[in-house]
Amino acid sequence: METVSHIRIAQEQSFLQADEYTALYAAAEKLARMLSGLQASLQ
Repeated sequence: METVSHIRIAQEQSFLQADEYTALYAAAEKLARMLSGLQASLQ
């Protein structure tokens, strides 16, 4: 997922603290699961 890549880069470049990275990563993963479920329900 592109968003996760951007979050990882931001953390590696010290734009995010470890706790911010963890929270954003978890939110992005949750959103990805929700979108996957939505896509599956529409097929």
